[in-house]
Amino acid sequence: MKFVAVLALSLAAAANAAEPVLIASGKTGERVELFADAGPCQFGARAAAWVSATQRIDGCWRVDGDLVAVAFFDGDAIRIPKAAFSAPQTL
Repeated sequence: MKFVAVLALSLAAAANAAEPVLIASGKTGERVELFADAGPCQFGARAAAWVSATQRIDGCWRVDGDLVAVAFFDGDAIRIPKAAFSAPQTL
C-alpha cells in the first residue's frame, strides 16, 4: 500500500516532468528509473530507463502484483519488487 501512495503522490507531482518519479538502485551503482509519462510506451505502460555510469537503456514499465515489470528496448526484461523503489532524493 505504501508503494501505491508514494507512486500516486509522485505521479501527481511530476505529471509533466522529465525526472524519474521512482528509482531502484543496484549494488554496483546502476539504477532503474520509472517515469510518470508514457513516452513511447503503449497500453497503459509508462517510460522507464536502466542507467549505469556508461549506458542508458530506455524501456516501459507496469505494475504486476507486488512487482514492477520493466521491458527494455534492447529486448531485456526484469521484474523488481515494488518495495525496492523509492522517491528520488532532492538536494
